[in-house]
Amino acid sequence: MKLLWGDIHNHNELGYGQGSLGRSYEIAKSHLDFYAFTPHAQHADGNAPEGYPIVNENWEAIQQAASTHYAPSLFTTFLAYEWHSRKWGHVHVVYQDDMRPLHFAPSLEALQEIHRSERSILVPHHIAYNQGVDWDALDRDLSPVVEVYSEHGSSERDGGLHPMLGHSGGPGSARYTAQGGLAMGHRVGFTAGTDNHDGFPGAYGLGLTAVWAEENTRGHVMEAI
Repeated sequence: MKLLWGDIHNHNELGYGQGSLGRSYEIAKSHLDFYAFTPHAQHADGNAPEGYPIVNENWEAIQQAASTHYAPSLFTTFLAYEWHSRKWGHVHVVYQDDMRPLHFAPSLEALQEIHRSERSILVPHHIAYNQGVDWDALDRDLSPVVEVYSEHGSSERDGGLHPMLGHSGGPGSARYTAQGGLAMGHRVGFTAGTDNHDGFPGAYGLGLTAVWAEENTRGHVMEAI
Protein backbone atom coordinates (compact mmCIF):
# COMPACT_ATOMS: atom_id res chain seq x y z
CA MET A 1 0.00 0.00 0.00
CA LYS A 2 1.14 3.52 -0.80
CA LEU A 3 0.45 6.69 1.15
CA LEU A 4 -0.70 9.28 -1.39
CA TRP A 5 -1.48 12.96 -0.91
CA GLY A 6 -3.83 15.08 -2.99
CA ASP A 7 -6.13 18.07 -3.28
CA ILE A 8 -9.61 17.39 -4.63
CA HIS A 9 -11.08 20.87 -3.99
CA ASN A 10 -9.30 23.73 -5.73
CA HIS A 11 -10.09 26.66 -8.04
CA ASN A 12 -8.46 28.83 -10.70
CA GLU A 13 -9.44 31.50 -13.24
CA LEU A 14 -12.07 29.28 -14.87
CA GLY A 15 -14.65 30.38 -12.33
CA TYR A 16 -14.10 32.64 -9.30
CA GLY A 17 -10.34 32.45 -9.08
CA GLN A 18 -6.95 33.30 -10.48
CA GLY A 19 -4.21 31.46 -12.34
CA SER A 20 -4.55 29.42 -15.51
CA LEU A 21 -5.78 25.85 -15.76
CA GLY A 22 -2.43 24.69 -17.12
CA ARG A 23 -0.51 26.41 -14.32
CA SER A 24 -2.71 24.70 -11.73
CA TYR A 25 -1.86 21.29 -13.14
CA GLU A 26 1.86 22.03 -13.26
CA ILE A 27 1.81 23.15 -9.62
CA ALA A 28 -0.18 20.07 -8.61
CA LYS A 29 2.25 17.74 -10.40
CA SER A 30 5.19 19.35 -8.61
CA HIS A 31 4.17 18.24 -5.12
CA LEU A 32 0.95 16.17 -5.11
CA ASP A 33 0.07 12.60 -6.04
CA PHE A 34 -3.52 13.31 -7.15
CA TYR A 35 -5.57 16.38 -7.99
CA ALA A 36 -9.07 17.53 -8.96
CA PHE A 37 -9.88 21.00 -10.27
CA THR A 38 -13.39 21.82 -9.03
CA PRO A 39 -14.81 24.83 -10.90
CA HIS A 40 -17.93 26.53 -9.56
CA ALA A 41 -20.37 25.07 -12.08
CA GLN A 42 -23.92 25.70 -10.83
CA HIS A 43 -25.79 27.59 -8.12
CA ALA A 44 -29.02 25.61 -8.23
CA ASP A 45 -31.25 27.98 -6.26
CA GLY A 46 -29.14 31.11 -6.64
CA ASN A 47 -27.70 33.20 -9.44
CA ALA A 48 -26.70 30.40 -11.82
CA PRO A 49 -29.37 27.67 -12.08
CA GLU A 50 -28.27 27.04 -15.69
CA GLY A 51 -24.60 27.06 -14.77
CA TYR A 52 -21.86 29.67 -14.89
CA PRO A 53 -21.01 30.66 -18.49
CA ILE A 54 -17.24 30.51 -18.02
CA VAL A 55 -17.42 26.86 -16.98
CA ASN A 56 -20.05 25.91 -19.55
CA GLU A 57 -17.91 27.43 -22.30
CA ASN A 58 -14.67 25.81 -21.11
CA TRP A 59 -15.89 22.38 -20.01
CA GLU A 60 -14.31 20.66 -23.00
CA ALA A 61 -10.93 22.19 -22.13
CA ILE A 62 -11.39 21.14 -18.50
CA GLN A 63 -12.18 17.58 -19.61
CA GLN A 64 -9.17 17.51 -21.90
CA ALA A 65 -6.80 18.80 -19.23
CA ALA A 66 -7.83 16.06 -16.80
CA SER A 67 -7.27 13.48 -19.52
CA THR A 68 -3.96 14.88 -20.78
CA HIS A 69 -2.29 15.23 -17.38
CA TYR A 70 -3.28 11.79 -16.09
CA ALA A 71 -0.14 9.64 -15.74
CA PRO A 72 -1.05 6.31 -14.06
CA SER A 73 1.34 5.36 -11.24
CA LEU A 74 2.84 8.87 -11.27
CA PHE A 75 0.05 11.46 -11.09
CA THR A 76 -3.70 10.94 -10.91
CA THR A 77 -6.21 13.49 -12.12
CA PHE A 78 -9.95 13.60 -11.55
CA LEU A 79 -12.53 15.49 -13.57
CA ALA A 80 -14.71 17.40 -11.10
CA TYR A 81 -16.98 20.38 -10.49
CA GLU A 82 -18.70 22.18 -7.63
CA TRP A 83 -22.46 22.38 -7.08
CA HIS A 84 -23.97 25.07 -4.83
CA SER A 85 -27.28 25.49 -3.07
CA ARG A 86 -28.55 27.78 -0.33
CA LYS A 87 -30.75 24.98 0.97
CA TRP A 88 -28.52 21.91 0.60
CA GLY A 89 -25.07 23.45 0.95
CA HIS A 90 -21.99 22.95 -1.20
CA VAL A 91 -20.87 19.71 -2.82
CA HIS A 92 -17.96 18.91 -5.09
CA VAL A 93 -18.56 16.13 -7.59
CA VAL A 94 -15.53 13.97 -8.43
CA TYR A 95 -15.66 11.59 -11.40
CA GLN A 96 -13.60 8.43 -11.72
CA ASP A 97 -13.83 8.71 -15.51
CA ASP A 98 -12.81 11.64 -17.67
CA MET A 99 -14.73 13.21 -20.57
CA ARG A 100 -17.96 13.13 -18.55
CA PRO A 101 -20.66 15.83 -18.91
CA LEU A 102 -21.56 18.65 -16.56
CA HIS A 103 -24.68 17.48 -14.74
CA PHE A 104 -26.90 20.25 -13.41
CA ALA A 105 -29.66 19.56 -10.89
CA PRO A 106 -32.28 21.68 -9.08
CA SER A 107 -31.88 19.82 -5.78
CA LEU A 108 -29.51 17.53 -3.90
CA GLU A 109 -31.89 14.61 -4.42
CA ALA A 110 -31.87 15.22 -8.17
CA LEU A 111 -28.07 15.49 -8.19
CA GLN A 112 -27.81 12.19 -6.34
CA GLU A 113 -30.19 10.50 -8.75
CA ILE A 114 -28.10 11.62 -11.73
CA HIS A 115 -24.84 10.40 -10.24
CA ARG A 116 -26.11 6.97 -9.30
CA SER A 117 -25.47 6.09 -12.94
CA GLU A 118 -21.96 7.61 -12.92
CA ARG A 119 -18.76 6.43 -11.28
CA SER A 120 -18.48 9.50 -9.07
CA ILE A 121 -18.64 10.72 -5.49
CA LEU A 122 -20.37 13.78 -4.02
CA VAL A 123 -18.31 15.41 -1.27
CA PRO A 124 -20.11 17.93 0.99
CA HIS A 125 -17.85 20.76 2.16
CA HIS A 126 -18.12 23.82 4.43
CA ILE A 127 -20.29 21.51 6.50
CA ALA A 128 -20.08 23.56 9.73
CA TYR A 129 -21.75 26.58 8.17
CA ASN A 130 -25.47 26.95 8.82
CA GLN A 131 -26.15 25.92 5.20
CA GLY A 132 -23.68 23.09 5.63
CA VAL A 133 -24.89 19.51 5.40
CA ASP A 134 -28.16 17.68 5.97
CA TRP A 135 -26.79 14.50 7.48
CA ASP A 136 -30.04 12.62 6.97
CA ALA A 137 -30.11 13.49 3.25
CA LEU A 138 -26.70 12.02 2.46
CA ASP A 139 -26.51 8.94 0.27
CA ARG A 140 -23.72 6.88 1.83
CA ASP A 141 -22.87 5.16 -1.45
CA LEU A 142 -22.39 8.51 -3.19
CA SER A 143 -21.00 10.45 -0.21
CA PRO A 144 -18.70 8.14 1.76
CA VAL A 145 -16.67 11.17 2.90
CA VAL A 146 -17.17 14.81 3.89
CA GLU A 147 -14.62 17.61 3.83
CA VAL A 148 -13.70 18.82 7.31
CA TYR A 149 -10.91 21.30 6.62
CA SER A 150 -10.04 23.94 4.01
CA GLU A 151 -8.98 27.58 3.81
CA HIS A 152 -12.40 28.37 5.30
CA GLY A 153 -11.39 26.66 8.54
CA SER A 154 -12.20 23.45 10.38
CA SER A 155 -15.63 21.80 10.38
CA GLU A 156 -14.51 19.09 12.79
CA ARG A 157 -16.23 20.60 15.83
CA ASP A 158 -17.83 23.76 17.09
CA GLY A 159 -15.44 26.22 18.71
CA GLY A 160 -12.28 24.53 17.45
CA LEU A 161 -8.82 26.06 17.15
CA HIS A 162 -9.39 27.09 13.53
CA PRO A 163 -13.09 28.06 13.26
CA MET A 164 -14.91 28.59 9.97
CA LEU A 165 -13.99 32.24 9.55
CA GLY A 166 -12.03 32.15 6.29
CA HIS A 167 -14.95 33.43 4.22
CA SER A 168 -18.43 34.88 4.64
CA GLY A 169 -20.29 31.58 4.68
CA GLY A 170 -22.76 32.61 7.32
CA PRO A 171 -23.08 31.52 10.95
CA GLY A 172 -21.93 28.13 12.10
CA SER A 173 -23.90 25.34 13.70
CA ALA A 174 -22.62 22.54 15.95
CA ARG A 175 -25.27 20.23 14.47
CA TYR A 176 -23.57 20.27 11.09
CA THR A 177 -19.99 19.68 12.27
CA ALA A 178 -18.25 16.34 11.85
CA GLN A 179 -18.57 15.68 15.57
CA GLY A 180 -22.25 16.56 15.36
CA GLY A 181 -22.77 14.03 12.59
CA LEU A 182 -20.86 11.33 14.46
CA ALA A 183 -22.93 11.99 17.58
CA MET A 184 -26.07 11.35 15.52
CA GLY A 185 -24.71 7.95 14.54
CA HIS A 186 -23.48 8.77 11.03
CA ARG A 187 -20.27 7.05 9.93
CA VAL A 188 -18.29 8.67 7.13
CA GLY A 189 -14.69 9.26 6.18
CA PHE A 190 -13.06 12.67 6.18
CA THR A 191 -11.15 14.65 3.58
CA ALA A 192 -9.48 18.05 3.50
CA GLY A 193 -8.94 20.28 0.49
CA THR A 194 -7.48 23.72 0.07
CA ASP A 195 -10.48 25.36 -1.64
CA ASN A 196 -7.73 27.75 -2.72
CA HIS A 197 -8.92 30.29 -5.33
CA ASP A 198 -5.46 31.34 -6.50
CA GLY A 199 -4.87 28.37 -8.76
CA PHE A 200 -2.44 26.79 -6.29
CA PRO A 201 -3.41 23.19 -5.47
CA GLY A 202 -1.99 21.91 -2.21
CA ALA A 203 -1.20 25.40 -0.88
CA TYR A 204 0.55 25.23 2.48
CA GLY A 205 -1.64 24.96 5.57
CA LEU A 206 -4.99 24.82 3.75
CA GLY A 207 -5.73 21.10 3.78
CA LEU A 208 -4.86 17.91 1.91
CA THR A 209 -6.45 14.49 1.54
CA ALA A 210 -4.37 11.39 2.28
CA VAL A 211 -5.20 7.86 1.16
CA TRP A 212 -3.64 4.43 1.43
CA ALA A 213 -3.91 2.95 -2.06
CA GLU A 214 -2.43 -0.03 -3.87
CA GLU A 215 -1.42 2.11 -6.84
CA ASN A 216 -1.62 5.74 -7.88
CA THR A 217 -4.42 5.32 -10.40
CA ARG A 218 -7.94 6.68 -10.58
CA GLY A 219 -9.54 3.41 -9.67
CA HIS A 220 -7.31 2.73 -6.69
CA VAL A 221 -7.41 6.29 -5.32
CA MET A 222 -11.18 6.48 -5.68
CA GLU A 223 -11.56 3.09 -3.99
CA ALA A 224 -9.34 4.30 -1.14
CA ILE A 225 -11.44 7.43 -0.67
